[in-house]
Amino acid sequence: MKSKIDLNSYDISLFARKNANKVFVLMATTLGGFAIAQDKDTIKIDSNPLYEQELAQLKQLPVTFANQNIQNFTQTEVYFNFKKNEFARKQTASETMRYGFRSQGLFNVKEDLKIFGSIDLQKYTEKDLAYTLDDTRTDDMEVLHPQYYFVPRSSNWNNQQYDINAGVIKSFGNFNLAAKAGLYANKLAREVDPRPEISNRKLSGEIHAGYTYGNHQIFALAGYAVKDKDYSYYYSNSQLNNIAYPDTYLRYNSGFGRVINRPFLNYSSGYYTRTTYKKAGAGYQYNSANTLLSGQYTYQENLENFYDDKFMNDKFKRFQYQTITHQGAIRLKQNINDKILRSSLSGFKTTSKNYDVKALGTNYMNRQRNITFDVNLLKQNNQIVKYYVGAFAAYNQNRYMDQLGYVDQKINSLTAGIYANRDIESKNDAKFNVGVGLNYYTALKNELDFLNLTGATDNVFYKEVIAHDFVYNSMDKLDAKADVRYILPVKNNKNVVIYTQLRSIFALDKNRNQTIDLNTETTYQVNFGIQLNY
Repeated sequence: MKSKIDLNSYDISLFARKNANKVFVLMATTLGGFAIAQDKDTIKIDSNPLYEQELAQLKQLPVTFANQNIQNFTQTEVYFNFKKNEFARKQTASETMRYGFRSQGLFNVKEDLKIFGSIDLQKYTEKDLAYTLDDTRTDDMEVLHPQYYFVPRSSNWNNQQYDINAGVIKSFGNFNLAAKAGLYANKLAREVDPRPEISNRKLSGEIHAGYTYGNHQIFALAGYAVKDKDYSYYYSNSQLNNIAYPDTYLRYNSGFGRVINRPFLNYSSGYYTRTTYKKAGAGYQYNSANTLLSGQYTYQENLENFYDDKFMNDKFKRFQYQTITHQGAIRLKQNINDKILRSSLSGFKTTSKNYDVKALGTNYMNRQRNITFDVNLLKQNNQIVKYYVGAFAAYNQNRYMDQLGYVDQKINSLTAGIYANRDIESKNDAKFNVGVGLNYYTALKNELDFLNLTGATDNVFYKEVIAHDFVYNSMDKLDAKADVRYILPVKNNKNVVIYTQLRSIFALDKNRNQTIDLNTETTYQVNFGIQLNY
């Protein structure tokens, strides 16, 4: 059975001259010095996906690298991505096409001073996106955050965004200090009525402080960020914003099924939001010749305020959305003869709720719980990966409840997977890297309670979004990946990498009886890129 699924899209003209100047100045200062190599460094990061864990750790907890020897590196690439969504949630685009430029690296200025940074410039288009007029999608999330306009009519979007981060790691004897800052901005636009235009600007900063005694390090961190969002829309044919035209009549979702009309006083001018992010955490790391053991905990509180007008004034405040997250992780890296064993245990607990300032109450809450275990084994000889194999399992327990939408959904799920890659040597010191991955998802519990107190028979949001995605989340899925990289050495310790990746998502129980018409054809994705490493 098939029903047309609508996905995301974007439209963008982001790089005004003043913004472009800021981008390229920061890019130059961040990445300008990453070309020198030091032979004494012991950790060498290259294009193999196995180093994604180190790169993630560098971005999240740079202070833990104060006592590690890591070789200078730079990765610069252009990339292309195409995704065709058949088997997908409703608020996801049927097709997404992305292309962009990305660079990241680290440079040892001195033995006790490192700088690092990244930049990602991206443009992407999305085709046939329906039931959301906001900037979030359900590709990788079960339920969208509340507070957004929607219409059933699908449309294409165009997008453009940039994401720039820079940081420094410095040691003062036994004291360690790390700081990082980030700038993120995007702009989205829809091509047919209604035509929202959305722009986001986020500035973030963190500081990490640690103390090292022998092989032991303790550290603490604090972070703060502010994101401003401007939301406006217009109709080229204003008559379409009428209840007589249900496909284009503008409605507002405030929760998970609570649909209201004209929530803002200045209905025709859109709204403005400001989100503040506050983070604090602490951790411990043990680092010896053969063992690296670390543990960390972070607490984060996000608060988004929605305003009737473009002025950030409490008298214009209309909604609030708060999220509190507790997150922790334990990681182990152990050298065993000529092999490296890595394992991690991580988890988070998130609670979110909204608040209607006008109604003086909360109607929506979600709770998300996760625990993930990952283990892998690497055998490498002279930068040749003989084998890299791993497995993971993730358990999720989520609940989404709207007291005024009369919806309560509980989802407990398990995802388990395996992955591997290895190098195949070729002529002239070139090599191929071949990788595979396979993930299996199953819903251990998926309950949906809906009470139709109004007796309405035209609850389009419940029928087309909530009930549809409930069926999708209930179905077993197989996510298969395969990628090939060709690594060609060039002059001065540089190499060029040409890579491609194929990904498919299959519905495993597509033939069972369903009350909802759901497209169970295979979703697939293709990635391609050219990367320079030095």
